[in-house]
Amino acid sequence: SAGGSGGRQFWLDLKQGVRFVARHRLLVALAIAVGCWQACHQAATVVQILFATRTLGLSEQAIGLCFTGMGVGTVLASVFGNRISRRIGPGPCLLLGFAVCGAGWLLLAVAPANAWGVAAFATMLMMFSTGAVFIFINFLALRQAVTPAPLLGRMTSTMRWLILIPAGPGAL
Repeated sequence: SAGGSGGRQFWLDLKQGVRFVARHRLLVALAIAVGCWQACHQAATVVQILFATRTLGLSEQAIGLCFTGMGVGTVLASVFGNRISRRIGPGPCLLLGFAVCGAGWLLLAVAPANAWGVAAFATMLMMFSTGAVFIFINFLALRQAVTPAPLLGRMTSTMRWLILIPAGPGAL
């Protein structure tokens, strides 16, 4: 039953996950950094679609074609991400992911309303997905490295809601 021992166990597990995350500076720093990234990502998503339709005048099909840039970025980051992370370390690679995403968003901010702007839109999507892969492969690896196996589920659920809380305000 929802109010029985299962409900009590849920709250105990929730508290244990929150306590564990709160006591680890790395997990707190990761939650703050990726939470801020989530807010920026949601804000960028709203603006980039408006830019593509209103400023660039792209059709649904053209926007979809530009979104293939995300696939290219994901494949590139998947191929090279592990090597880059091993070479420079997971923390610097995570920061590189933030920088690549941010540079893509800045590129779109200065994109002209012409064919170069369309190319910038597709490039920004590629940079976003490249950066996101760099962020998340290292985000997941770092948080799992400091978490004992019995706490992985509790830590994961705590980190998920911590990094997704900023997404709503970012979208607004």
